[in-house]
Amino acid sequence: MPDRKQLVDINGHKLKLSNLNKVLYPNAKIVKAEIIDYYLKVSKWMLPFAKNRPLSMLRFPDGIHAHQFYSKNAPDWRPDWLSTVQQEGDENNYVLIQGPQDLAWLANIASLEIHAMNKQLNHALYTDHIILDLDPPNHFSYAELRDLTKEIGTFIESKGMVPFVKTSGSRGSHIYIPIVPTDSHDQLIQEVKALAKSIVLQFPKKTTNALRKASRKGRILIDINRNYKGQTTILPFSTRAISGAPISMPLYWADFNKTISSQDFTIRNAFNYLKEKGNAWITFREQAVDFLPKPIKIETHAINAPDWFVETPYKHMLATQEDRLIRSNQMVYENKWDGIRAFIYIWNGQTKIVSRSGRDITTLFPELHQHQEKNRSAVLDGEIVVTDKKGKPIFSKVISRMHSKTLTSHQIAKNRASFYAFDILRLGDRDLTKLPWFERRNTLEELLEILTIYKLSSAVDEGAILYEVAKKMDLEGIMIKDRNSPYLSGQRSSAWMKLKFRREAICVILGYTEGDGDRNAYFGSLHLAEIDKKQLIYRGRVGSGFNQDNLESYKALFDQLEKGPQVVEGAVEKKNKSIWFAQKLPICEIQYARLTEGGHFREPIFKKMEDYFYDI
Repeated sequence: MPDRKQLVDINGHKLKLSNLNKVLYPNAKIVKAEIIDYYLKVSKWMLPFAKNRPLSMLRFPDGIHAHQFYSKNAPDWRPDWLSTVQQEGDENNYVLIQGPQDLAWLANIASLEIHAMNKQLNHALYTDHIILDLDPPNHFSYAELRDLTKEIGTFIESKGMVPFVKTSGSRGSHIYIPIVPTDSHDQLIQEVKALAKSIVLQFPKKTTNALRKASRKGRILIDINRNYKGQTTILPFSTRAISGAPISMPLYWADFNKTISSQDFTIRNAFNYLKEKGNAWITFREQAVDFLPKPIKIETHAINAPDWFVETPYKHMLATQEDRLIRSNQMVYENKWDGIRAFIYIWNGQTKIVSRSGRDITTLFPELHQHQEKNRSAVLDGEIVVTDKKGKPIFSKVISRMHSKTLTSHQIAKNRASFYAFDILRLGDRDLTKLPWFERRNTLEELLEILTIYKLSSAVDEGAILYEVAKKMDLEGIMIKDRNSPYLSGQRSSAWMKLKFRREAICVILGYTEGDGDRNAYFGSLHLAEIDKKQLIYRGRVGSGFNQDNLESYKALFDQLEKGPQVVEGAVEKKNKSIWFAQKLPICEIQYARLTEGGHFREPIFKKMEDYFYDI
């Protein structure tokens, strides 16, 4: 059969297609014409992630089993309408995709892998997302990789970012995090390194930052090199030079959880998913977060504050979760306060209070900055709490203060807040974060003898005693800290551990809320009740503790049960989006921290479904 050649017009651009019958993927018998057709069809989904990004090309003119060319430089014989760009200090002239005509040109020169930077040209090149490349060792099963990717995604969410996932099309998986565009590359890399380290601290047995394979010891590499200058990553929807023409496929997390290989999606089945689900990353840019720490600023009126106070990029050090009491002479033990984590910045009688999210909450707690000591400057870390008459923190009361639109003296008197300081990051012009905990503690104790407006959070050497006392007082839990640890700003570290008291309950499932996002096909949360003297007492909802398998099996069970009206009286959340069971109500076991003042479970986690029902 003679080879096909064709002169086409794409978006007003003339392009001569050649060697259209050439087989590029022999096993699947995929010819160049099919690759070009794929890119033209996928362009409407691909272009939002490909446009205006410097590219590197991996070309296979004679198919995936023959010789290959890797190039960052646009060839001299390129069409005159093809856009290019050069980076400062880089001799390469990079290709820039502008439209479907550029994708067709790349396919025509057999660029079977299209890699792009995480920078986009907008007058200048700005980094607008972070890439975490999860690179598994040979023995690692895909199921293990998939489950770990999901856990890391959940961990990233807990840090206030929105992760997006795609298959690599090869062996690994990619997590993308959209960020507010920045050209502060050196600072960005330091923050990305800190994020990668915090992931490894959270999953030390399964992940590593070690680039040398011999040092990885069978763990998945959290590869951040794709974020460095000049580095590129396989574009979303790009083909891979692997048998079967797999693609790097952006997915909803729920659908990623169903994959059985990173090569599940190919040019021949991808459109089935896209036609059914659409673009899983459609909200990508809308979810961008300010990744770099913002300088903390304070209005100083007549007197200018020093630079260390005006621009202090501190972030809270975070603790890992522990499920048992660690006994060690190296550890100290503190109460875990059930309140609002905050920094307090003090300078020359002026105060700024900043929550963990970065919100300025100074005006909400005037009792924590009135009559402040003059000629003192410090940055304190601690917890804002409101207690009952017995000294027990009541979380709902401090939250009500946070949500107050107007603040009266009566509200302050009724729910008076206290600040329990447990760390100090700066004193005067000295940064203390690199000092061990016990040195910072001594400094904090001396300072609070002067700043009597704040309370010192107690720390003891006998963890077992504190554990029993805190449990008897019905507190949230205790903290376990390494007395030699520095303050790791913005990092989650096992040098600090939180041990929460968890209670168990057997509950009746009254119904469920409709799911959305990843749970669109299942349910969002379960409405729960406890049985007290044959009466159903509503306890709120549980939405965590589920995995893909039990979401599917429980939804199948719920679909079989008879539906009816709401069986408990009173207001419930998401009432209009709830489905209620009639007569036979399933039974489950949960864990929770405690009951709120309103009688609902605090921090409930689903554990298991029982094999019997409650008959109304």
